[in-house]
Amino acid sequence: MEKQLSIVIPCYNIAEYLPATLDSILLRQDFQFLEVILINDGSTDSTLDIIKIYAKQYEGVVRYLSIENQGVGNARNLGLQKAVGEYILFIDGDDILFDGILSRWMEHIYENQLDISFVGYEDRYLGKKKGFKENRNYLEGIYNGEEILTRKLKKQIWICPGNAIYKTEILKKNDLKYNVLRRYGEDAEFIGKCLLHSTRVSSLNKKGLIGVVRKSSALSTVSFEKYKDAVYAFNDLKDYAYGLSLSSALKNAFEFDYLNLYLGIVKVLFSQTAKYSRDLIYKLSDIESPSWTLPVGFKKRLEITLFTTFPILYFYAIHLYYLLTKNRWDIK
Repeated sequence: MEKQLSIVIPCYNIAEYLPATLDSILLRQDFQFLEVILINDGSTDSTLDIIKIYAKQYEGVVRYLSIENQGVGNARNLGLQKAVGEYILFIDGDDILFDGILSRWMEHIYENQLDISFVGYEDRYLGKKKGFKENRNYLEGIYNGEEILTRKLKKQIWICPGNAIYKTEILKKNDLKYNVLRRYGEDAEFIGKCLLHSTRVSSLNKKGLIGVVRKSSALSTVSFEKYKDAVYAFNDLKDYAYGLSLSSALKNAFEFDYLNLYLGIVKVLFSQTAKYSRDLIYKLSDIESPSWTLPVGFKKRLEITLFTTFPILYFYAIHLYYLLTKNRWDIK
Protein backbone atom coordinates (compact mmCIF):
# COMPACT_ATOMS: atom_id res chain seq x y z
CA MET A 1 0.00 0.00 0.00
CA GLU A 2 1.16 3.54 -0.72
CA LYS A 3 2.26 5.75 2.15
CA GLN A 4 -0.74 7.33 3.85
CA LEU A 5 1.24 9.53 6.22
CA SER A 6 4.55 11.39 6.03
CA ILE A 7 6.07 12.48 9.33
CA VAL A 8 8.61 15.30 8.92
CA ILE A 9 11.09 15.90 11.74
CA PRO A 10 13.66 18.74 11.70
CA CYS A 11 16.71 17.70 13.71
CA TYR A 12 19.24 20.11 15.19
CA ASN A 13 21.47 18.94 18.05
CA ILE A 14 18.84 16.67 19.62
CA ALA A 15 20.84 13.48 20.02
CA GLU A 16 19.69 13.17 23.62
CA TYR A 17 15.98 13.23 22.72
CA LEU A 18 15.65 11.88 19.17
CA PRO A 19 15.67 8.14 20.03
CA ALA A 20 12.61 8.54 22.27
CA THR A 21 10.82 10.46 19.53
CA LEU A 22 11.57 7.88 16.86
CA ASP A 23 10.74 4.95 19.15
CA SER A 24 7.33 6.52 19.86
CA ILE A 25 6.68 6.41 16.10
CA LEU A 26 8.39 3.20 15.03
CA LEU A 27 7.94 0.92 18.05
CA ARG A 28 4.81 2.04 19.85
CA GLN A 29 2.34 2.53 17.01
CA ASP A 30 0.20 -0.05 15.22
CA PHE A 31 0.03 2.03 12.04
CA GLN A 32 2.49 0.96 9.33
CA PHE A 33 1.57 2.94 6.20
CA LEU A 34 3.95 5.79 6.90
CA GLU A 35 7.30 7.30 6.12
CA VAL A 36 9.55 9.29 8.46
CA ILE A 37 11.59 12.09 6.88
CA LEU A 38 14.43 13.35 9.06
CA ILE A 39 16.09 16.65 8.13
CA ASN A 40 19.47 16.99 9.81
CA ASP A 41 19.72 20.78 10.01
CA GLY A 42 23.48 21.13 10.43
CA SER A 43 23.76 19.35 13.78
CA THR A 44 27.17 19.44 15.47
CA ASP A 45 26.52 16.69 18.05
CA SER A 46 25.81 13.01 17.35
CA THR A 47 22.32 13.62 15.90
CA LEU A 48 23.36 12.53 12.40
CA ASP A 49 24.87 9.28 13.74
CA ILE A 50 21.56 8.42 15.40
CA ILE A 51 19.65 9.29 12.25
CA LYS A 52 21.82 6.93 10.20
CA ILE A 53 21.25 4.10 12.66
CA TYR A 54 17.47 4.41 12.41
CA ALA A 55 17.56 4.86 8.63
CA LYS A 56 19.50 1.60 8.30
CA GLN A 57 17.33 -0.28 10.80
CA TYR A 58 14.06 0.94 9.25
CA GLU A 59 15.04 1.00 5.60
CA GLY A 60 12.10 1.88 3.39
CA VAL A 61 10.39 3.76 6.23
CA VAL A 62 12.99 6.21 7.53
CA ARG A 63 14.90 8.44 5.14
CA TYR A 64 16.92 11.55 5.76
CA LEU A 65 18.61 14.59 4.29
CA SER A 66 21.53 16.46 5.80
CA ILE A 67 21.84 20.19 5.12
CA GLU A 68 23.61 23.24 6.51
CA ASN A 69 21.80 24.87 9.40
CA GLN A 70 19.04 27.11 8.02
CA GLY A 71 16.35 26.91 10.68
CA VAL A 72 13.33 24.77 11.45
CA GLY A 73 11.05 26.46 8.89
CA ASN A 74 13.38 25.67 6.01
CA ALA A 75 13.77 22.08 7.24
CA ARG A 76 10.01 21.58 7.36
CA ASN A 77 9.60 23.06 3.89
CA LEU A 78 12.20 20.66 2.55
CA GLY A 79 10.45 17.74 4.24
CA LEU A 80 7.13 18.83 2.71
CA GLN A 81 8.76 18.98 -0.71
CA LYS A 82 10.04 15.40 -0.35
CA ALA A 83 6.90 13.92 1.26
CA VAL A 84 4.94 11.28 -0.67
CA GLY A 85 2.26 10.54 1.92
CA GLU A 86 -1.36 11.53 1.31
CA TYR A 87 -1.24 13.30 4.69
CA ILE A 88 1.61 14.98 6.53
CA LEU A 89 2.51 15.55 10.19
CA PHE A 90 5.24 17.93 11.36
CA ILE A 91 6.76 17.16 14.76
CA ASP A 92 9.92 18.24 16.54
CA GLY A 93 12.79 15.92 17.31
CA ASP A 94 11.97 15.92 21.02
CA ASP A 95 8.20 15.38 20.70
CA ILE A 96 6.68 12.05 21.70
CA LEU A 97 3.53 10.50 20.24
CA PHE A 98 1.11 8.74 22.56
CA ASP A 99 1.11 4.96 22.17
CA GLY A 100 -1.15 3.76 19.36
CA ILE A 101 -2.46 7.21 18.48
CA LEU A 102 -1.66 7.12 14.76
CA SER A 103 -4.06 4.30 13.83
CA ARG A 104 -6.97 5.99 15.62
CA TRP A 105 -5.98 9.37 14.21
CA MET A 106 -5.74 8.19 10.60
CA GLU A 107 -8.97 6.18 10.91
CA HIS A 108 -10.71 9.35 12.09
CA ILE A 109 -9.29 11.25 9.11
CA TYR A 110 -10.35 8.71 6.48
CA GLU A 111 -13.77 8.06 7.99
CA ASN A 112 -14.58 11.76 7.85
CA GLN A 113 -12.61 12.66 4.69
CA LEU A 114 -10.80 15.45 6.54
CA ASP A 115 -8.42 18.09 5.26
CA ILE A 116 -6.99 18.69 8.74
CA SER A 117 -7.36 16.79 12.00
CA PHE A 118 -5.95 17.84 15.36
CA VAL A 119 -5.61 16.30 18.82
CA GLY A 120 -4.91 17.46 22.36
CA TYR A 121 -1.33 17.65 23.61
CA GLU A 122 0.86 18.19 26.65
CA ASP A 123 3.76 20.58 27.13
CA ARG A 124 6.27 18.94 29.48
CA TYR A 125 8.83 21.23 31.05
CA LEU A 126 12.29 19.97 31.94
CA GLY A 127 14.43 21.29 34.75
CA LYS A 128 14.84 20.97 38.49
CA LYS A 129 11.14 21.59 38.96
CA LYS A 130 9.41 19.53 36.33
CA GLY A 131 5.83 20.15 35.29
CA PHE A 132 3.39 19.95 32.44
CA LYS A 133 0.61 21.92 30.84
CA GLU A 134 -2.34 20.15 29.25
CA ASN A 135 -3.90 21.61 26.12
CA ARG A 136 -7.26 19.93 25.64
CA ASN A 137 -9.07 20.04 22.30
CA TYR A 138 -12.59 18.67 22.70
CA LEU A 139 -14.75 19.76 19.81
CA GLU A 140 -17.55 17.71 18.30
CA GLY A 141 -18.38 17.78 14.60
CA ILE A 142 -16.74 18.87 11.37
CA TYR A 143 -16.05 22.53 10.62
CA ASN A 144 -14.59 24.53 7.80
CA GLY A 145 -11.13 25.96 8.31
CA GLU A 146 -12.31 29.53 8.83
CA GLU A 147 -14.49 28.44 11.74
CA ILE A 148 -11.58 26.57 13.32
CA LEU A 149 -9.18 29.49 12.81
CA THR A 150 -11.73 31.76 14.51
CA ARG A 151 -11.80 29.44 17.53
CA LYS A 152 -8.02 29.19 17.56
CA LEU A 153 -7.52 32.95 17.51
CA LYS A 154 -10.01 33.29 20.36
CA LYS A 155 -8.03 30.75 22.45
CA GLN A 156 -10.84 28.19 22.44
CA ILE A 157 -8.70 25.46 20.85
CA TRP A 158 -4.96 24.90 20.55
CA ILE A 159 -3.14 23.87 17.40
CA CYS A 160 0.65 23.60 17.17
CA PRO A 161 2.84 21.99 14.48
CA GLY A 162 2.90 18.58 16.15
CA ASN A 163 -0.79 18.08 16.98
CA ALA A 164 -2.28 18.53 13.49
CA ILE A 165 -2.23 16.30 10.42
CA TYR A 166 -2.73 18.00 7.04
CA LYS A 167 -3.77 16.74 3.63
CA THR A 168 -0.58 17.06 1.62
CA GLU A 169 -2.35 17.93 -1.62
CA ILE A 170 -3.85 21.09 -0.10
CA LEU A 171 -0.46 22.32 1.07
CA LYS A 172 1.28 21.69 -2.23
CA LYS A 173 -1.59 22.89 -4.42
CA ASN A 174 -1.74 26.24 -2.59
CA ASP A 175 2.04 26.54 -2.15
CA LEU A 176 1.70 26.68 1.64
CA LYS A 177 5.09 26.81 3.32
CA TYR A 178 6.72 27.99 6.52
CA ASN A 179 7.87 31.61 6.34
CA VAL A 180 11.65 31.33 6.66
CA LEU A 181 11.95 35.07 7.33
CA ARG A 182 10.31 34.57 10.74
CA ARG A 183 11.89 32.81 13.70
CA TYR A 184 8.93 33.30 16.03
CA GLY A 185 5.26 33.13 15.15
CA GLU A 186 5.85 31.31 11.87
CA ASP A 187 3.96 28.27 13.19
CA ALA A 188 0.77 30.28 13.75
CA GLU A 189 1.08 31.87 10.31
CA PHE A 190 1.48 28.49 8.59
CA ILE A 191 -1.35 26.83 10.51
CA GLY A 192 -3.69 29.74 9.83
CA LYS A 193 -3.03 29.66 6.09
CA CYS A 194 -3.59 25.90 5.99
CA LEU A 195 -6.92 26.30 7.79
CA LEU A 196 -8.04 29.00 5.37
CA HIS A 197 -7.70 26.53 2.49
CA SER A 198 -9.47 23.65 4.27
CA THR A 199 -13.15 22.80 4.18
CA ARG A 200 -13.33 19.76 6.50
CA VAL A 201 -11.54 20.06 9.83
CA SER A 202 -12.17 18.09 13.02
CA SER A 203 -10.73 17.22 16.42
CA LEU A 204 -10.07 13.59 17.37
CA ASN A 205 -10.78 14.54 21.01
CA LYS A 206 -7.85 12.57 22.37
CA LYS A 207 -4.40 13.53 23.60
CA GLY A 208 -1.86 12.55 20.99
CA LEU A 209 1.42 14.38 21.58
CA ILE A 210 3.88 15.29 24.29
CA GLY A 211 5.95 18.37 23.51
CA VAL A 212 9.14 18.76 25.53
CA VAL A 213 10.09 22.31 26.55
CA ARG A 214 13.78 22.66 27.32
CA LYS A 215 15.78 25.69 28.48
CA SER A 216 17.36 25.91 25.02
CA SER A 217 14.09 25.62 23.10
CA ALA A 218 12.32 28.53 21.40
CA LEU A 219 9.41 28.33 23.84
CA SER A 220 11.66 28.92 26.83
CA THR A 221 13.76 31.75 25.38
CA VAL A 222 11.14 34.41 24.74
CA SER A 223 12.43 37.92 24.10
CA PHE A 224 11.03 41.28 23.05
CA GLU A 225 12.60 40.97 19.58
CA LYS A 226 11.14 37.48 19.10
CA TYR A 227 7.72 38.75 20.06
CA LYS A 228 8.06 41.55 17.53
CA ASP A 229 8.73 38.88 14.91
CA ALA A 230 5.50 37.21 16.02
CA VAL A 231 3.67 40.49 15.28
CA TYR A 232 5.08 40.53 11.77
CA ALA A 233 4.01 36.89 11.27
CA PHE A 234 0.55 37.77 12.61
CA ASN A 235 0.26 40.64 10.14
CA ASP A 236 1.39 38.37 7.29
CA LEU A 237 -1.41 35.94 8.15
CA LYS A 238 -4.00 38.69 8.59
CA ASP A 239 -3.11 40.27 5.24
CA TYR A 240 -3.31 36.85 3.61
CA ALA A 241 -6.69 36.15 5.20
CA TYR A 242 -8.08 39.57 4.30
CA GLY A 243 -7.21 38.81 0.69
CA LEU A 244 -9.72 35.96 0.83
CA SER A 245 -13.41 35.95 1.70
CA LEU A 246 -13.50 36.73 5.41
CA SER A 247 -16.38 36.57 7.88
CA SER A 248 -16.99 39.26 10.49
CA ALA A 249 -16.47 36.61 13.18
CA LEU A 250 -12.96 35.88 11.90
CA LYS A 251 -12.11 39.58 11.65
CA ASN A 252 -13.16 40.04 15.29
CA ALA A 253 -11.08 37.00 16.24
CA PHE A 254 -8.01 38.56 14.60
CA GLU A 255 -8.53 41.70 16.69
CA PHE A 256 -8.90 39.63 19.86
CA ASP A 257 -5.75 37.62 19.14
CA TYR A 258 -3.75 40.75 18.38
CA LEU A 259 -4.84 42.32 21.66
CA ASN A 260 -3.44 39.32 23.53
CA LEU A 261 -0.29 39.28 21.43
CA TYR A 262 0.34 42.96 22.08
CA LEU A 263 -0.11 42.60 25.83
CA GLY A 264 2.21 39.60 25.69
CA ILE A 265 4.88 41.82 24.13
CA VAL A 266 4.35 44.39 26.86
CA LYS A 267 4.73 41.77 29.59
CA VAL A 268 7.96 40.43 28.07
CA LEU A 269 9.41 43.92 27.64
CA PHE A 270 8.47 45.03 31.16
CA SER A 271 9.60 41.80 32.83
CA GLN A 272 13.04 42.01 31.21
CA THR A 273 13.60 45.62 32.30
CA ALA A 274 14.75 46.43 35.83
CA LYS A 275 13.41 50.00 36.07
CA TYR A 276 10.39 51.68 34.54
CA SER A 277 10.90 54.59 32.15
CA ARG A 278 9.03 56.23 29.30
CA ASP A 279 11.56 54.64 26.94
CA LEU A 280 9.69 51.37 27.39
CA ILE A 281 6.57 52.89 25.85
CA TYR A 282 8.70 54.39 23.09
CA LYS A 283 9.99 50.90 22.20
CA LEU A 284 6.40 49.91 21.53
CA SER A 285 5.76 52.87 19.23
CA ASP A 286 6.69 51.03 16.03
CA ILE A 287 4.08 48.33 16.79
CA GLU A 288 0.47 49.11 16.02
CA SER A 289 -1.71 49.38 19.11
CA PRO A 290 -4.68 47.02 19.37
CA SER A 291 -8.31 47.94 19.85
CA TRP A 292 -8.68 48.52 23.59
CA THR A 293 -12.49 48.48 23.46
CA LEU A 294 -12.98 44.83 22.50
CA PRO A 295 -15.42 42.90 24.72
CA VAL A 296 -13.26 40.85 27.11
CA GLY A 297 -13.55 39.31 30.55
CA PHE A 298 -12.97 41.11 33.85
CA LYS A 299 -9.31 40.07 34.26
CA LYS A 300 -8.36 41.15 30.76
CA ARG A 301 -10.27 44.42 31.14
CA LEU A 302 -8.38 45.08 34.39
CA GLU A 303 -5.09 44.39 32.62
CA ILE A 304 -6.00 46.76 29.81
CA THR A 305 -6.99 49.48 32.27
CA LEU A 306 -3.74 49.16 34.19
CA PHE A 307 -1.57 49.35 31.09
CA THR A 308 -3.40 52.18 29.35
CA THR A 309 -4.07 54.28 32.47
CA PHE A 310 -1.49 53.30 35.09
CA PRO A 311 1.52 51.87 33.16
CA ILE A 312 3.90 52.26 36.11
CA LEU A 313 1.58 50.24 38.34
CA TYR A 314 1.23 47.65 35.56
CA PHE A 315 5.03 47.47 35.30
CA TYR A 316 5.42 46.57 38.98
CA ALA A 317 2.44 44.20 38.89
CA ILE A 318 4.18 42.24 36.13
CA HIS A 319 7.43 42.13 38.10
CA LEU A 320 5.57 40.87 41.16
CA TYR A 321 3.86 38.17 39.07
CA TYR A 322 7.12 36.93 37.58
CA LEU A 323 8.79 37.05 40.98
CA LEU A 324 6.12 34.71 42.31
CA THR A 325 6.12 32.37 39.30
CA LYS A 326 9.66 32.54 37.86
CA ASN A 327 10.66 29.13 39.25
CA ARG A 328 7.39 27.44 38.38
CA TRP A 329 8.86 25.49 35.45
CA ASP A 330 12.50 26.35 36.07
CA ILE A 331 12.75 28.04 32.68
CA LYS A 332 15.26 30.83 32.15
